[in-house]
Amino acid sequence: LPTAEAVALTVGDLRIDPAARDVRVGERDVDLSPKEFDLLLTLAQQAGRVVSIDELLDRVWGSDWIGESQTLYVHVRWLREKLEEDPARLLDRLAVHVPPPGPAWITAEEA
Repeated sequence: LPTAEAVALTVGDLRIDPAARDVRVGERDVDLSPKEFDLLLTLAQQAGRVVSIDELLDRVWGSDWIGESQTLYVHVRWLREKLEEDPARLLDRLAVHVPPPGPAWITAEEA
């Protein structure tokens, strides 16, 4: 059986293939940096859970990473710009809310 990391995830017209590190929105390929891909995959895998900013930083940047939470916000903005025709609608299908300094609320809308 494939691992959770290898199973392709689909939310609406967003498709993430972890094995190929491929992201598509509809028929459009989306070119993401390695960190952007890791963040998007982490958010998609955690859909339906409340995940703290510290947990996201730990999962994506590693437990030994030292830096500011602003890094996460910047990467979320870059994902917005690359994934959405209207960047203000960042991952509305995943309902990602990152209210500083609280938890990141991650849920998935019905596809």
